[in-house]
Parts: sequence; structure tokens; C-alpha cells
Amino acid sequence: HAGLSEDFISRVSYYDKSSPQSNQIKKGTPLFLSEKDMAAYSSTLNTGDIKTLAVIPLMDEGEAVGALNIASRSVSDFSQRIQNFLLTTSMYIGGILSRIKADELVLNSQKNFINLFEKLEDLIFILAEDGTIIEVNDSTLKKLKHTRNSIINKNVLDIHPQEERENASCIVAGMISGDTSTCTIPLITNEGEKIPVETRVSSGIWNGRKVLFGISRDLSERIAYESELKATSERLDLVIKGMNVGFWDWKVQTGEL
Repeated sequence: HAGLSEDFISRVSYYDKSSPQSNQIKKGTPLFLSEKDMAAYSSTLNTGDIKTLAVIPLMDEGEAVGALNIASRSVSDFSQRIQNFLLTTSMYIGGILSRIKADELVLNSQKNFINLFEKLEDLIFILAEDGTIIEVNDSTLKKLKHTRNSIINKNVLDIHPQEERENASCIVAGMISGDTSTCTIPLITNEGEKIPVETRVSSGIWNGRKVLFGISRDLSERIAYESELKATSERLDLVIKGMNVGFWDWKVQTGEL
């Protein structure tokens, strides 16, 4: 604001959402107060030498998101030409606020996506249509022991074992064409270690270009658990056979063997 007393600003800087002033703005109806109209507010608002006041709601998709307030010390009334100008100006400002709001929503959405992208423990790849890696998450860098510079712009085949690349090439081609969406060929780290994974792929858009989104789940822990479970079962089976006694299952609920 400019050219207004602090006392006046303190009286009009905030209105409760249920106040008559707020309700007037919510209706979306502009208010043009002449010098004669202002006389009724001079004592309560301490308007001083303000002669006229315009309060014009700023609209976004039919909803008021603010108000443009214009006061004058020189004119006794707003001519139709001035009113039209102020209404046009308010529409322009409303459009700007709408774009700012839309930009904020997009920015928040991007922040949420980036946060999710980086926090997931799965390995995430964004691939160009020719299989070039254009983005990965931090988990991918950590598990494959790559830096961002060492993996970006590589072909996705380069992070598969050499002996599996021909097979991987066929699967990647199927993913690009949309004929297949899964791959169980292991990945290989920058140090040559194999990581068993299950990879699922879907197509999408990234920065305005068609891409493939790949999510690889590390199966190392699951395979180790299944291997341990199998070994335990085999040991238990040997113990049972070595005891030379009979065992059976008994369903307590039904009494069946």
C-alpha cells in the first residue's frame, strides 16, 4: 500500500471470513464508493481525506481469491471509464494470481514426486526410447556403486551382465514396443557384482519426452531367506530320518491325522 495512514491500514488490513466485508468480496460484486458514500465510513475507518474507494474482487474460476482496493483523494466519484479500466485490471491480476497458484501446485507436486523418487529403496531408472539412462534415484547409485556421472547416458544394457546382454536386449526391445513389462535378468554393479532383481517397466512422459520408467526390486534378501529356509528344512528332514521314529500331523480342531 502507499499514501494511506497507518491507522487506516490497521483498521482495514484484516476482516474475519464471516464479516460483511468478506462476504461482499465472496459475492464477486465490485463496490465503488463515491464521496457521498464514503461519508458513512469516515468516522469508523478514519479515512481522513480519502474521497472515493473501490473494492474489486479478484476472481479465479468463479471464486474470490483477493481484492483490489483503490482510493482517491481527488475525484468525488468513479466515472464509468475508470470503473471499466479497474475491472479490466482486476481481471488481469486475477489471471496472474491463478497462474501463480497453478505454478505453486505444479511445484509442490514436483517436490512431492522428487521426495518420493529419492526416498524409495527400489532402484528407479528413467530411460529414453533407445534405452539410454537419463535419470536414476539415489538408491540406484548406492546399490550399483555408481556416481551420477558414471551411469547417466549409459545404455541400460551396460548395467546387465555381459553374458545376459543379448537376452536383455530382446527384453528391452519388448519393453520399448510395449510387448512386455517385466524382466528378471540381474543387474551388475560398477564393481562387477551381480544383484538379483525383478524389474517392472511402464511408459510415460518426462520433461516433455516419451520415456520408460523402470523399477527394479532387489531380491538379494528374499533369495537369502529362501535359501536359509530350504537349508533348515533339509536339516530338519535329516534329523527326523535319523531318529528312526514316526511323525504325523494332527489337526487339533477336528482330531484328524
